[in-house]
Amino acid sequence: SSGINAEWPLRPGGKSKASFVLQKTQVYQRAVFFAVLNPQPNGACFAGVETSVKFDANNYTAIKVKVRNMKGNMKSFKVNLVNEKSATNGRTYEQFYDLLEGEQDTVVTLPLEKFTADFRGKFDPTAPPLTAAPVIQLGLQVTGGVYSQIKQSGVTAVEIDSIELV
Repeated sequence: SSGINAEWPLRPGGKSKASFVLQKTQVYQRAVFFAVLNPQPNGACFAGVETSVKFDANNYTAIKVKVRNMKGNMKSFKVNLVNEKSATNGRTYEQFYDLLEGEQDTVVTLPLEKFTADFRGKFDPTAPPLTAAPVIQLGLQVTGGVYSQIKQSGVTAVEIDSIELV
């Protein structure tokens, strides 16, 4: 999978940035998700990376993220999924998870049935289930929380050993 630096063009005036880079030594290989959140005056900000995937969510029960270490002042992260149907209308399916500063060797399990449909940061109750079409995109994101109780800004780095379907 390849990540992209993302300052998503859907939002003019964005000042946040994320990247997903490979960290490789003779002993190990892992990825690092870096993000800088710089909120607009109303608290709006997000940064993420995305990659193309192809899987049928009916054949799996969860996504497991194996986190080696987390540094920084953010604690709420999310995984975004896009299926073939939602790709045409800007909807994503998302699930949040929390990490604590310095948290090490953590496995985060995100049940596919708990991914909720979202359109521009707001829950979409009219959306079909994630399983209605093959998933074609996976993303990692941090948000500032314009529609949420959680407000975040600053810098974070998360070392990830793997992201897998189970």
